Amino acid sequence: LRMREVDALRNAYLDECEAQGRSDLRAAVEALVRPMAHGLLSSRPNHYNRFLAAAQIHPDIDLTAHASEEAQRGFRRVYAKLEQALPQLPPPVLRQRYLTGIALITFSLADFERIKARKVRESRGFDLSRAIENLIDMIAGALAAPVSPQVRSRLDAVEAASRIKRRVS
Repeated sequence: LRMREVDALRNAYLDECEAQGRSDLRAAVEALVRPMAHGLLSSRPNHYNRFLAAAQIHPDIDLTAHASEEAQRGFRRVYAKLEQALPQLPPPVLRQRYLTGIALITFSLADFERIKARKVRESRGFDLSRAIENLIDMIAGALAAPVSPQVRSRLDAVEAASRIKRRVS
């Protein structure tokens, strides 16, 4: 249920970006972060991202296996936007960066929940909006980072082995 709500927010955000003609990398990253951060910005206590973080590290839980196709539509749309925004990235690199980015978003937002709850108890402030904007910056930077010679070498080795295997079979 909550995954569907977050995905509805994600799709609405993507629709808004498309209506504004935004197809940049930051818009795609915002579409990943903002729907998941939405509950954090309310005054009510929120534990959803901490729940997701705990579920993500549990060896027997596969969150994507439990999400319906409909509840993952926004993730697929974001990925397509990332492919458009980052055409220089080889597909395996983009896929790994995307999945790692989602994990970083989940764990960062879970940490923001924890910090917010503690700061509220201590009557201290926490600039959550700044933290969310900075997280968006960091994820966009990580996704757009140049591919190192080491990673290119590994990709080339896998491709060469694949060509040899196809010729043999």
